[in-house]
Amino acid sequence: MKLRHIWISGLTLAVLGLPTGTAQDVKKTYSAKRFDSAIQVERGGSLLITETTTFNFVGGPFTFVFRELPLGKTDGLSVLSASVDGLVYPIGKQPGQVEISGSDPRRVTWHLEPLSNATRTLKLTYQASGVVRRKDGNDALIWQPLPDEYAYPIAESRTTFSFPAAATLVAAPVVQRGTATIQQAPNQVTYTAQNLQPNALLIVKLPFREGSLIAGPPQWQVAQERNAERLPYWTGAAILLLIGGLAWMWTYQRRHSAVSVSVSGSVTTPPSALPPALAGALVSGGTLNWNHLQGTLYRLAERGVLVIEQQSDVDKGSKPEFAIRLLDQKAELAPHERGLIDMLFAGESNAQPALKQPSIKLSQVSQKTQGRGWKLFTVPLQSELERAGFISEERQSERNTLIYLGIALLVLGALGMLLTAIWGGPLGYAPFAVAIAVVVLGLAGSLLGLSMKLLSDNGAHSAASWQAFRDHLKAVTRGDASLGEQAAFERLLPYAATFGLGHLWIKQAGQSGAARPPAYFKLLPSTPDNSGWALFMIMQVAVSSTGSGSSGTGGAGAGAGGGGSSGAG
Repeated sequence: MKLRHIWISGLTLAVLGLPTGTAQDVKKTYSAKRFDSAIQVERGGSLLITETTTFNFVGGPFTFVFRELPLGKTDGLSVLSASVDGLVYPIGKQPGQVEISGSDPRRVTWHLEPLSNATRTLKLTYQASGVVRRKDGNDALIWQPLPDEYAYPIAESRTTFSFPAAATLVAAPVVQRGTATIQQAPNQVTYTAQNLQPNALLIVKLPFREGSLIAGPPQWQVAQERNAERLPYWTGAAILLLIGGLAWMWTYQRRHSAVSVSVSGSVTTPPSALPPALAGALVSGGTLNWNHLQGTLYRLAERGVLVIEQQSDVDKGSKPEFAIRLLDQKAELAPHERGLIDMLFAGESNAQPALKQPSIKLSQVSQKTQGRGWKLFTVPLQSELERAGFISEERQSERNTLIYLGIALLVLGALGMLLTAIWGGPLGYAPFAVAIAVVVLGLAGSLLGLSMKLLSDNGAHSAASWQAFRDHLKAVTRGDASLGEQAAFERLLPYAATFGLGHLWIKQAGQSGAARPPAYFKLLPSTPDNSGWALFMIMQVAVSSTGSGSSGTGGAGAGAGGGGSSGAG
């Protein structure tokens, strides 16, 4: 059963021509004394239905009542008449008129004269075609006389089915969902339910002798069975599309990826004089991330360009504050290093204006890396990689091709799923399988594209050496290799940080018992010396965390016709 929405909203009245000081609306509640259906079962499987509902309105004012009629499990539905207290309403949108809108569900809205503390009896007559279906060798009538969704209690509901004398019941009528008593009379069955709470379901079934009501299945059932027969073909097509597409994407990625290079033996020292950020970018395949900025930060501090300072005492229950202070504004820097200084201290400008502040709190760094600020560091870093011949423009173009293809397939698959869900049509919902396959291909293409390394063959060879060096640093953090003296810890910290090993590197050094914070890490005079290493670790965690911060239900109808929703306001 399709999901139906209850549209219950308040109405703001513009009271015209009345004296000022009119009382405001009071609380509105309503219930149904009765919700009855008289259903004439016709040969050919159609139903002529007259619903009679008596509402008790408390408070107010109330200005409308609506009923939604879904077309599921029918060949169509026609509204014949709607009335209030025996007065047939004409079509329109004014008080005293009925509005019929929508396609599926068909919505019937009675526009009432504003009323309060009143009782009204509303009647709706409509015809539903093709309701009786062929099931289990019978002409089966499965119907849901009450809405799927309604926000009011019903004191009593009586549903009476009248059928031709030639239509013979082959088994006792049943209640498939809900609770009701059943009474039978010649050519008539009555279901009675009492004290129904909001949204209580009632689904009934009457099995007739095959051929006594319909000569064959209704159109919707024929289409449903045809679509079920086609489902294996759609599923097979989806599987073939998925396998073929994934195979092509995998082959494309492998064919256009950088050469695979391995280095024999261990590399215990930096393979070249590359700055940490470039080394980290090589190891990550040309993709830039926060770790490269962190390694650059430590490298500049090691060279005396800046210092990291403790700004607040360590009190119980409070986190210590740290700041980065610029010392040497005229230092000779690589473009990406100058970009980092500009980002932190000179605002988001590609030029190099006079520095506005010599110090920045560590907690403010994340704000500086937002938007264009982050590009002040990454754009020159990317340019340095390209000038060094480490990045292949051809592979970058091929990578973008795969990513854009993945995005296009995602959009196409999502659109296909949406259109299938809305219209279904003669093909039913089997095309969902193909649409889902296209979405999966889109995800795979995007992920495979993002995983493609942009390195040239020269870059791949350099990256292999730096990867071997990273493996050595990783072994040190596990205790499988020696860290060495204090100078080695400080000298290699920028590389450990750019490889994403900063915290582990500092932790391992602390466990050795001989390490001390670098000279560029300045403590407050009031801080005990034995707290320095712990504060340095806290600072490292703060730097890492700064980087991580910057860069209804359906089917209630159980396959029955009828249902829908109802309400008032």
